[in-house]
Amino acid sequence: MSPEINEHYEATALKANKESWTHVNYLAQLIELEANTRKERAVERKISAARFPVIKTLDQFRWSWPKRINKLQIKDLFRLQFMKQQANVILLGSSYL
Repeated sequence: MSPEINEHYEATALKANKESWTHVNYLAQLIELEANTRKERAVERKISAARFPVIKTLDQFRWSWPKRINKLQIKDLFRLQFMKQQANVILLGSSYL
């Protein structure tokens, strides 16, 4: 049994019992939990392997700099639709830590 399932099967079983889940729904919930955990770990491994000097998230985006910024356009980029369209995005400017 995977460590993630081993850690959560009892709490999930209690929730399943309380909410009258079927056995299939209970198992699906455990498998989804395991799959999400594996995806998160894979992302963490890839970030670690990339050896980025600083990790920045979208939550840390500074809207106060640069002074002139098209906030709507940047927020649209956060949706990553350009990837589905197989388009490129080029951001020019200095980087400040």
